[in-house]
This record gives sequence, C-alpha cells and structure tokens, in this order.
Amino acid sequence: MLAIISHMQIGVDLCDTERIEKILKKYGKKFLKRILSEEEILAFDKNDKNFLPRLASRFAAKEAIAKVLGTGIGAHLAFVDITIFKNESGAPFVKLNERATQLASSQNISEIKISLSHEKQMAIAFAVGV
Repeated sequence: MLAIISHMQIGVDLCDTERIEKILKKYGKKFLKRILSEEEILAFDKNDKNFLPRLASRFAAKEAIAKVLGTGIGAHLAFVDITIFKNESGAPFVKLNERATQLASSQNISEIKISLSHEKQMAIAFAVGV
C-alpha cells in the first residue's frame, strides 16, 4: 500500500569543499561557530581526513533545509538553528532548535529527512520536509 503525502517540501544544495577551506582559513573558529551548533562543534574531529568534506556537507545540508523551510539562511533562520547528527548506522538526521521548529510548524512540516554525500571537491545535500 502506498502512502499519499499531501504536503512535501524539498531542498538541495551543492557545496565546493575548496570554497569552505578558503573561508575556514580566513575566519577560523568564527566561521565554525557561525555554521555549526555547539553540539556539532563538539562532535567534529578536526584531525579527521574527511573534515573538510564533512563540513561542506553540513553547510550544504543546512542550506537545503533552509530551502525546505522556505526562508533561506538569513533573518528568519541561522545555520546554528539546525543541527545535523549521525545515528548509530551513520545515517544523518536533523535536529531543529525552537526557532526552526516553529518555522517548520508554520509550514506544516513535522519531519525533515536529509541525505548527504561528498566526492573529491564537491558535497551535496538533499532534504525533504513532510
């Protein structure tokens, strides 16, 4: 039996890891604090060989989620309003803070699913809100 979804929002974003690397070199921790929640900063290992691709995929994920929520990043939504975690199997999932949750609720979105991938210098994120 197929489930019929009456309301769905999608968002996608592509991010160049070299661009993220340049911004990180210029702004350092200030950039990390702008795009990552405190929980994400604690979870990130800067010595991980995939640090930059993982950071770029988080950046893309938050942009994709902002598109799902219909606002983009700006006056109504900040990068830090969204946290991306991994579950035990390694699949990413989304946690919204109170402001982002209220925004999602106003759009009749109760759940956001996310898929992330990276290859060489590119990272991509696809988000679906239902």
